[in-house]
Amino acid sequence: MTGPLEQLRAIILDAANVTVTVGNDAQGFPITLHLQDALDAGGATNHFAAAYLNAKFGFYSLPFNVPGGDTISNENELISHLYAYSIMNGPLTDSMMGYDGGTSFYEPDSIDNTCD
Repeated sequence: MTGPLEQLRAIILDAANVTVTVGNDAQGFPITLHLQDALDAGGATNHFAAAYLNAKFGFYSLPFNVPGGDTISNENELISHLYAYSIMNGPLTDSMMGYDGGTSFYEPDSIDNTCD
């Protein structure tokens, strides 16, 4: 029998065992990200995976509107939006994503004004 902590870990690992299409390359081919691989790799891709999981588990208030009228309704749209932002503006940072380097989280204020 597994305890609650093991059950929670299994839920998170199952949620991370997903491949998400984040955009398309210049030739129109899909660019995908396997969330568990991204979490294991760290760096910039870790932010995409973390944002996806945070949205999936309700840590971001979805839906929300971005300037220009687009609405981010779910974790897939969020990660695609963040990917486009990073292509246009450079890598995502901890502070942009609402992480303070510890265990605290605050609602990011940069993800809702990214791709105008």
